[in-house]
Amino acid sequence: MYRLLIVDDEELFVNGLAEMLVQEVGLNEVEICRAYSAEEALEWFKQTKIDILMTDIQMPRINGLELQKRIHSYWPRCKVVFLTGYDNFSYAQEAIRSGGADYLLKTEGDDTVLAVVHKVIAQLHEEDRAEQLRNRAESMIRKANEALKQECLIDLISGVSNPDSLDCQFKELNIRLNGSSPIMLVAGTVDQWKEGATLRDRSIYLFAIRNVADEKLQFRFLTESVHVDRSRLIWFIQQKDEEEITSRYVQGVLESVQTTCRELFGVKLSFAVASKLVSWALLDQQVERLQLQLLRHVGFEQERLLIEDEPAGEPEAGKTALPARRIRKDIEMLQFHLEHNQQETFREALIAVMMVPESEENAESLTRLEIHSGLTAMFISYLRQWALRGSVEKQVDLSRLFRYDHMMSWHDTCLYFTELSEQIFHHRYHDWQRHGSDLVTMLHKYIGRNIGGDLSLTQLGRIANHNPAYLSRLYKQLTERGLSEVIAERRLEKAQELLRDPAFKIHEIARSIGFESMKYFRKFFRGLTGMSPQEYREWNKEVDVEPLK
Repeated sequence: MYRLLIVDDEELFVNGLAEMLVQEVGLNEVEICRAYSAEEALEWFKQTKIDILMTDIQMPRINGLELQKRIHSYWPRCKVVFLTGYDNFSYAQEAIRSGGADYLLKTEGDDTVLAVVHKVIAQLHEEDRAEQLRNRAESMIRKANEALKQECLIDLISGVSNPDSLDCQFKELNIRLNGSSPIMLVAGTVDQWKEGATLRDRSIYLFAIRNVADEKLQFRFLTESVHVDRSRLIWFIQQKDEEEITSRYVQGVLESVQTTCRELFGVKLSFAVASKLVSWALLDQQVERLQLQLLRHVGFEQERLLIEDEPAGEPEAGKTALPARRIRKDIEMLQFHLEHNQQETFREALIAVMMVPESEENAESLTRLEIHSGLTAMFISYLRQWALRGSVEKQVDLSRLFRYDHMMSWHDTCLYFTELSEQIFHHRYHDWQRHGSDLVTMLHKYIGRNIGGDLSLTQLGRIANHNPAYLSRLYKQLTERGLSEVIAERRLEKAQELLRDPAFKIHEIARSIGFESMKYFRKFFRGLTGMSPQEYREWNKEVDVEPLK
């Protein structure tokens, strides 16, 4: 509902106009208010929102133009309709320049006044709708920005993001950190949820926990946080100006966080704090160490506050990555290459993964077992998803996937996984070709049976159960020809066949192959044969030749 205020120093005019609007516009859409002076109108402005102001221009002490300026300081979106008894264009000009919604003479009839009121109400509706859309868009942008921010931070702690040019990324995503300064990390984990907490409750609690810790840390530091799964969190902490970060101080803040979360949410937390600042290039390694430290006694102790075990010396980036993390990352990349049919890249990445134990000093069988298990899980998953087990099993002994013999040559194991992957790529390609061949055959049959019907990409896409644009690309990829080219060829063949039979009239032939217009049929036929349909028919009578292609 909108609120309309009528202002005029003529009481009878105000009351008459108000009663007319109440009857004609209706109280359900607009509330009609009255003021008999500019001063009284100002009291309305101070007490309640006014959406439409209908005011006389000529009033004692404060005129309508001044009133317009005053109301916009209270309610900037208010629409103003000026009323006057003077048919003077200078008033209208000044009113319009001042942002008036409209200008009416008091002598104009009710229909004109109602038309203006309905127009202004429609403008308000449109502005409200636009504002709702804008607010929704801003909300979506905020949510998208938060999701991108979380993704950026997770990539950094996972070691899959390039730490170069971080400042540019941080600025774009409104991340309150400095990409060129070292950072202190905190790993957190939930030891115990509030009894009865649902999955949705837990997501809300994780968000609340991050907010509590961020608020307490931001008093002295730059901070950002991210939850990496349903129970683990990471905080990034940097100095403000010359403010020194110490593990003991951060630990003291986290003690307060534990207390707050326990008392407010019924959630118990444990934290592991880094012993010192680290460069962004070594971020993923330190995260791994902190999380391993938290896992050591998980389930036995709650609300732990740990400081990272002092590492023996500062490692070089990428030189001492923990095998478990490296294996996980490498197998994730292998999955990507396998899913996207990148055979050469997959082969190179597989060789690199299998060489990991050979490149480590004192390579242990446990590392090889972990690689074997990871690859086995990956291959079994895709053999099942793509229904390739029966086909691949004829060439490769799949039972070896379930047997790991540490006495077996690691070289033979590498060859086995290489051969298995080659067979998967091979059978996937042949499955794709077989599917494509079936699709092409089905399309050709449909085109042949419906040569005079709808052969648009939209219709063919509906028949093939594919998006039209995708179907066009797929067909060309499978046949190296365009669908429109094939349809034109089939129509030409049918037209030539019918033109050789004098029983058919040319306009009947045109219609039978999908042309309602003789003009376009002649243009189509001449473009492909160099002669008109009639010329082709006459030529065909004179010589006994095969149809032109």
